[in-house]
Amino acid sequence: MRVSSPHVSKGQIIMKKLLPFVCFVLFVGTALAQSPSPSPAYSETADAKPVASPEHRNERPATLDELKAKVKAAKAKDDVILAWDKFKDESIIMSKPENIVGSWEGAFAVMATSGYGRPGIPRLIMVALETRFPQQTLRETPEDFLLVFDGMSPDWQWLKSDKRLYFLFDGDKRMQLAPMASDTDVGHNAAALEKIAYVITREQAAALANAAKVELRIGTAPPRELKPKVLEKWKTFLAVTQLDPATGH
Repeated sequence: MRVSSPHVSKGQIIMKKLLPFVCFVLFVGTALAQSPSPSPAYSETADAKPVASPEHRNERPATLDELKAKVKAAKAKDDVILAWDKFKDESIIMSKPENIVGSWEGAFAVMATSGYGRPGIPRLIMVALETRFPQQTLRETPEDFLLVFDGMSPDWQWLKSDKRLYFLFDGDKRMQLAPMASDTDVGHNAAALEKIAYVITREQAAALANAAKVELRIGTAPPRELKPKVLEKWKTFLAVTQLDPATGH
């Protein structure tokens, strides 16, 4: 008599891989809807310079198709996501979410929580920058973005802390951001799901993207280092969301 061993279907594996990204996108939309006018983020870096009003910027609006062409020309389709929600008539530009947890740490979490026919729970922290705008035309260069972290792990990573985001970059430069919105849930196999969003200015994002080394910590959670490919994606995101000067004036 042959007894089949417990197994995980291919469909379950695919859904498990997609779950963090799906949760990430849904949470970001909710955070933006709850805070249409985000408050300025705190920073210990140099004071931000005044930003010119849209009517004095003399910029040329760009359609979503033009922005996609810009990404294609830069050969950066793996760095930035551009999409349009036809039901909300709203467009989104997002740096492609990247996991900032080391592969060994993530694999260890899976091994430590697997057994008795149950698949293990990975440790992930996906991070991305994003902005949204009405319809399919970006009419002014955005100066504030959402910086979103989406976590999945066997235990809570930053639930019991002040959730303040601390950055240490280029040796002794520091930056702090207060949380704008956060959410928690319990997923499949009792996985701890945590999502948190911060408002970050273009100037602050650029300072991090151009730094040689960036370390961060959410509340009292273990510190993390942003990999070079994360910073490269942020540079591309900033370039794509920067409108070109208007001509013929």
